[in-house]
Amino acid sequence: MPFEILRNWGLELTRKESAIELIDQIISDRANMDIPTVELLYRCQDIGGLLDLSSDDVLWIELELSGYPNQNPLVKDPPGYNVPLYRRVQLPAKVEDPRLDRFVTNDIVIESMTPFSVIYSCGQLESANEPLPLGYSHIVNVPEVGVMGTIGQKEEISFTFKTLLPTQLMKGIIQSVRGRINKFASSHQITLRFEEPLDSIFNSSRGVMADRLSRLHTPLLALIEETVTKQERSTDPVEWQDVLENTRNIIRNITEQILHDTMVPDGEERPNINETNKKTELILQWIRENVDESVGTQSEYVIKMLESISLSQTALIDLVNKLGHPPASQNVVKRDVDRLVLNTMLWIFDVIALLDKAGFSWDNQ
Repeated sequence: MPFEILRNWGLELTRKESAIELIDQIISDRANMDIPTVELLYRCQDIGGLLDLSSDDVLWIELELSGYPNQNPLVKDPPGYNVPLYRRVQLPAKVEDPRLDRFVTNDIVIESMTPFSVIYSCGQLESANEPLPLGYSHIVNVPEVGVMGTIGQKEEISFTFKTLLPTQLMKGIIQSVRGRINKFASSHQITLRFEEPLDSIFNSSRGVMADRLSRLHTPLLALIEETVTKQERSTDPVEWQDVLENTRNIIRNITEQILHDTMVPDGEERPNINETNKKTELILQWIRENVDESVGTQSEYVIKMLESISLSQTALIDLVNKLGHPPASQNVVKRDVDRLVLNTMLWIFDVIALLDKAGFSWDNQ
């Protein structure tokens, strides 16, 4: 092949097999309480060495293993360190403050059930044989009572809430963690199971695409390889905009290079480079008229495929235009870019396959 394009979006076989083996073990052992939750979490961490986990997954595994930062449940958590809902509990609490009687307490709501964040690590929760202490301090502004009941200026006081975390709640939190571990493993299992057949499809299709486009217009290959590489590695919205613009240029240029003058009906002007929908219609019409009758029973399938491509190309252009212009472009996320590049590659694969069936000459353009 003159170019190696569309890098293998799968993993090396050994890494993939190792990840699948770990995932299968986690799913199998999740309900076995003889397997410590910490052990399951370490396996999840090992999977992180084989797969590209999301930053949320990586942080969650680390915090479950090491414990969460000390947090006041009444105060907004630091970004990225939110205690999961299954670690939020409400328990009867003792409120300690020796000066409490000196203040008006009408505006202070001290619930019989007080919120707490359980920040202990999974190992601590799982190994505890007796209730663990929970507590936090909360500072509030309270008006001081003056002479004859008058209200003075507000003064800061600190209320300390203390309670014990029952062992049954610890077990409930551990079960929730194991449930999330199972969800984590199952989602990756599905991804990897589907990825294997997809890899074989992409590997064969990208070889054909590299061959056809290198004969048609070599710079297109360089642009496609650059776009896919940037899409894989990009983490910044500015880079995503570059990917969007590259995708737009790929669609413009590939239809421009494929559209031969003989595909344009007599008396009609050739569409300009930006009229991608019109160019696609002319290309697909040429395929309809020239598809090899030897395909036999496949001819009906080819016609349906043509109709599908026409619709998908219009949707593709609409998506590019929507994502590539403000204000929508300000809200673009990585999955939008991934989806757009994948759909573009699938569209190119389909067009090339149909042009081959119609006897298109890739060498004479």
